Amino acid sequence: MDKHVLKGDSRQRLALLSEIARSVNSSLDLDEVLNLAIDKVLEITGAERGFLMLRDTGSDELVFRVARNIERETIQAPEFQVSRGILAQVAQEGRPLLTSNAQKDQRLMGRGSVQELGLRSVLCVPLQARDRSIGLIYVDNPYQEGIFSEEDLELISSLAHQAAVAIENARLYQEVARSAEEMAQLYDTSLDIVQELDLPKVLEAILDRAAKLLKARSANLRIYDPKQDELIPLVPYKQPEKIARVHLKPGEGVSGQAFASGEPVVVDDYDTWEGRSAQYAKGVFARSMAVPLKRGAQAIGVLAVDRNREDLPFNQDDVRLLSLFANQAAVAIDNARLYETARETSEQLSQLYETSLDITRQLDLPRVLERIIQRAVGLVQGRFGQIYLYDEVRQELRSSVTYNLPDSIWGFVLKPGEGLTGKILLSRKPLIVTDYDAWMGRFPKVPPGIVYHAAGVPVEHGDHVLGIFWVGRSREDPPFTEQDIQLMTLFANQAAVAIANAQLYEESQQRGKELARLYETSLDVTSQLDLSQVLRAIVRRTAEIVQAREGEVVVYDPQERVIRAFLSMGLAEAGIPSTIHEVGKPPEGLDGLVITTGKPVRVEDYDSWPQRIEGAPKGAIGPAIGVPIIHQNQILGCLSLTRVLGEPAFTDQDERRLTLFANQAAVAIANAQQYQELQRLYLETKEKERMEQELRMAYAIQTSLLPEGCPVVPGWEVAAHWHPAREISGDFYDFIPLDNGKIGILIGDVSDKGVPAALFMALARSLLWAAVSEGLAPAQVMAKANQQILANARSGMFVTALCGFLDPATHSMTCSNAGHPPPIVLRAESLHAESLQIEGMALGVVGQVDFQESSFAFGPGDCVLLYTDGITEAQDPQGREFGQERLVAFLRENQASSAEQLVHGLIAAVQDFVGEAAQYDDFTLIALQCRGRRP
Repeated sequence: MDKHVLKGDSRQRLALLSEIARSVNSSLDLDEVLNLAIDKVLEITGAERGFLMLRDTGSDELVFRVARNIERETIQAPEFQVSRGILAQVAQEGRPLLTSNAQKDQRLMGRGSVQELGLRSVLCVPLQARDRSIGLIYVDNPYQEGIFSEEDLELISSLAHQAAVAIENARLYQEVARSAEEMAQLYDTSLDIVQELDLPKVLEAILDRAAKLLKARSANLRIYDPKQDELIPLVPYKQPEKIARVHLKPGEGVSGQAFASGEPVVVDDYDTWEGRSAQYAKGVFARSMAVPLKRGAQAIGVLAVDRNREDLPFNQDDVRLLSLFANQAAVAIDNARLYETARETSEQLSQLYETSLDITRQLDLPRVLERIIQRAVGLVQGRFGQIYLYDEVRQELRSSVTYNLPDSIWGFVLKPGEGLTGKILLSRKPLIVTDYDAWMGRFPKVPPGIVYHAAGVPVEHGDHVLGIFWVGRSREDPPFTEQDIQLMTLFANQAAVAIANAQLYEESQQRGKELARLYETSLDVTSQLDLSQVLRAIVRRTAEIVQAREGEVVVYDPQERVIRAFLSMGLAEAGIPSTIHEVGKPPEGLDGLVITTGKPVRVEDYDSWPQRIEGAPKGAIGPAIGVPIIHQNQILGCLSLTRVLGEPAFTDQDERRLTLFANQAAVAIANAQQYQELQRLYLETKEKERMEQELRMAYAIQTSLLPEGCPVVPGWEVAAHWHPAREISGDFYDFIPLDNGKIGILIGDVSDKGVPAALFMALARSLLWAAVSEGLAPAQVMAKANQQILANARSGMFVTALCGFLDPATHSMTCSNAGHPPPIVLRAESLHAESLQIEGMALGVVGQVDFQESSFAFGPGDCVLLYTDGITEAQDPQGREFGQERLVAFLRENQASSAEQLVHGLIAAVQDFVGEAAQYDDFTLIALQCRGRRP
């Protein structure tokens, strides 16, 4: 531009300023505006170089934004060294500075940078907008004096004013654009999250973007697990492991309360917040915010972020932003879950189709392993490989198959943590090693120079590690990558299926042999019915099924909770006493625990087992196993085996075999016990039938001893009844014709019941009958019978009896009583009841008893009742006795009845009284009704 224009009339300058204003205001891009402004200044002033500085909105410091030379080339540091003093003066005072020779300018003489830089012509004007300094424009020429004039200063100041407005507009536009960009980023983030269906990536994106958008220090995303009723952390963001993996209950902490309430929760000071979780130490969190992840109206998880204490608190805009993000995240999680399931299924089916054609068509395990390692090596372009199978019982990795490897590397047995495969086993994660010989974890038995690059993956089926396979490359080959690991891991899934199938086939073959052996064993065991033979067969066959030194079977009584039978094999050889289990006592030790819990128990070292039986000598037993013998949900006993100390522990397979055999043993024992019970019941039935037959015979004999009927006595009605409480009775009565027309009457009751009482009754009745037949008086009859009973009977029983001689001619009866209930007389004239009291001791108690006798007279209508105490002592269901009062009341009510009616009526009255109550005493009574006139 011609500098004469600057010295022209005002119209030219205005036109120039208008043109410059259009130029700098034609763009809203801040960098473009700054470059355009400094270029125009250089063009107008003819300066050698120029700079434009702006204040940083954060630090309020001046920062170089543009540095250009007259050729419009950007100047790089350190070429744009300037006087900081001049810049500071203009910025502080807000006034422009113009000097034609800075070296001689008195205003700048004290500034060392001016002299040091050799500055000559300098022009510096401030940039001001809205009465605020936003920066400055600086141009100079270090070589010539007088380059800039007052017209330059005036024009550049005007240009600076226009540039300041343009810069502010560009800044405002930049802020608006930044806000729009933030929203666009949130929108793009939501799109990314929704479109990304790989769940791990979704979760990582959620936390990464949420934390960045909100300038959070850390974040965590938790998903609710309804089974555990906990919020489970899935992906932490910049959180220590100990903090990131904490599980929270609904309502616990910020995340728990947001989940439980379904609403956002904001906490400014977590340490003083009353809802803080006790799982976190103080100082872990400062400012926290959590919003629920929702599927519809239901919360499925929580998204939480936190800031440092010195950061700004979370506000409602933050809550709104995180809530919007959480809503998108919830949808994305659902989509990713669905996609993950579909993708995994699709890939597995695809890989299964390609690999199963080869490896799964085989069921022979060695052949399957060969094909697996061959396919694995080819899959990742390896040179050789090896597969190890894991023995869970021994916790060992055994080299099973190698491919393209020398024999020196075959046959290794590794413990967890040894070598490449051992470390993979411990971590259950793939591992890549470059330069195996120099690797710190190398297995020392592997010869050097064979393996350089190696990559291995676990072969897992469910929760179990079936084995490890690794593939190797030579030094000249490229190292393994994560993509190789992904391919190997995917293939390992298919290999796991093939190995599991082959092992299952091998196991089924073995199980078939076991079942055949079990079938033979069950035929042997269940063919026996004698319990001792069954137990011997069980112990003998157990050793054929599971290798052991000592075996034993315990038969248990669940009702009495004691051992009913015990049989062992190898106790003596093991140095174990035969009294280790005692019949009739509760089971102890291994057998006791198995029987108590009803579950199998395995012990690796019996000596160190806390529940060992003290009777077992130390060092006699190593591993031990016991399984319950259960039949129809009832524990019948225990089957147990032991091995010598140092021998391998019993395995799951041993337990399964022993359990299967125990099921067969349970049937055999139950059959033998049932057979024993049937034998016992048969013998008891036969004995019962014999006893019943004998009782029937005894009843017939006893009945034959009683009178066939009552005698006919002139002027008297006589009736009697005999009712045993059981099959036979201890009661008796009899009528004996005497001289002169008299009738001897006997009634008695033996102290005991059942067969002994019946026998004693026959003895007593015979002795009394014989004494009466001799013509002795009643008292003499009692005395003689008492002596004979004491002399001949040593049973300890006694009998109460009453002997009476009825004289029809005189309507009188002479009686003697031996401890029997006295007869009751109901007088017809007065209806007065009286007991015919006669003292006397029961027969068979003591000798030399002075029995008494008395005579009683009766009038017409008088009723005499002789009875045993079974009548008065009969009890109703409440335990109340019939008693003498009810007996007398019955006689009064039925005074006009005949003797026969009295007997039957009284028996009916007693039976009505007792109802369903069981009676244990016999009923016997004799009724005498006087119908004649007094002589």
